[in-house]
Amino acid sequence: MRCCHTWQKLSWKRCGKGSSGDRRGYGAVSRTERDIFIIPGKAGRMGEIKLLDCTLRDGGYINDWKFGHEHLSGIFGRLAAAGIDVIEAGFIDERRDFDRNRSIMPDAGCMQTIYGGTDRGHAMVVGMIDYGTCRLERIPPCRQSFLDGIRVIFKKPYRKQALRFCDGLK
Repeated sequence: MRCCHTWQKLSWKRCGKGSSGDRRGYGAVSRTERDIFIIPGKAGRMGEIKLLDCTLRDGGYINDWKFGHEHLSGIFGRLAAAGIDVIEAGFIDERRDFDRNRSIMPDAGCMQTIYGGTDRGHAMVVGMIDYGTCRLERIPPCRQSFLDGIRVIFKKPYRKQALRFCDGLK
């Protein structure tokens, strides 16, 4: 039996949000899902390690992403207050209807509705898309979005198409 990794691309384009260099540039490709990843440094310098928390997205596999709005904003706020570098706030999947009690939503704009009133501190806020479940039209340009980035997961046979999808993110 062969084990096939799900390839991922952390992708965000220059959006000029804040003064943090962490919120700019282009992300990295990793082979497996980890809670720690590396953001490339500038001009060939070593990248720095950042802590990513995926509770609001990965935890949804247990409860069908139904945390309840109060718990979603409470968890988000505590992660930001704890100084987590990157908060993965949920899945973007256009096949799902919007429900403010769930961390899976049909478009990126729903993130603002769910988490917009919660202090994000200095955290970078990202959403995840499983390639093929969301069209680019559902993702506004970074400057117009609550999100600082999008993580796109994809299976190796679809990597070329998925990387073109990532290139289309603005």
